[in-house]
Amino acid sequence: MARWVLGHPDEALAKARQGLAFVRDATQPFLLARGMAGVGFIYVFGREPRGPDSELPAVLALCAEQGFAYFHAVVSAFQGANLVLLGNNEKGIELMRASLAALRAMGSELLLTLILVNLANAHLVLGHIDEARAVVDEGFSAAERNGEHWADSELHRLRGQLAQIQGSTPAEVETWLRKALAIAREQKAKAFELRASAALAQNLHHQCRKDEARALLTGAVGEWSNELDGVDLRDARELLAKFG
Repeated sequence: MARWVLGHPDEALAKARQGLAFVRDATQPFLLARGMAGVGFIYVFGREPRGPDSELPAVLALCAEQGFAYFHAVVSAFQGANLVLLGNNEKGIELMRASLAALRAMGSELLLTLILVNLANAHLVLGHIDEARAVVDEGFSAAERNGEHWADSELHRLRGQLAQIQGSTPAEVETWLRKALAIAREQKAKAFELRASAALAQNLHHQCRKDEARALLTGAVGEWSNELDGVDLRDARELLAKFG
């Protein structure tokens, strides 16, 4: 997961698959569950949906069989995000909310900020602006409470995009998005930096600051090898092409 965020998606997936291969024949069911989940998590990070015969549904079945209640709740959150990527938004949101309820009942908030970012994204896709705003605010509170800063850049990016939808001034929206970009750069979170750059470039373009928008996004895309591909990179390259 860390390698993906740092901007090495191919290496991240290769390491996840290597980990799964290492435990494939293990006698401990939890090792197999964790190995399969690692692969599934990377696909969710990359916004690449996987079908019913993929890793995360298999992990959920294994966890249910073995009684791994905690890990079942964690994986459910990521499978909920995967369902949203597949277009099954309502079911995905339902599964993420059930996961959050289960984790809270156990007293766990590990990875809570990432789960909340995925849930907020799902609400945003459906146009549930108030719900998305509430989830983002909850994410900020969780980060402050727990010191978990995995999703700080993403939370600021989403807050900026929501502010734009809710009619905030361009300057306020830009402030949120520049903070998202600054955090990503400080953390060397190259994947989140690309997302923040694309969002900020769109904001600048809407303000008729087209040269600034193009320069920002050109620099962000240029940090990535032409040989790499992925949803975020494709989106950023398409946006840059629209800028001309």
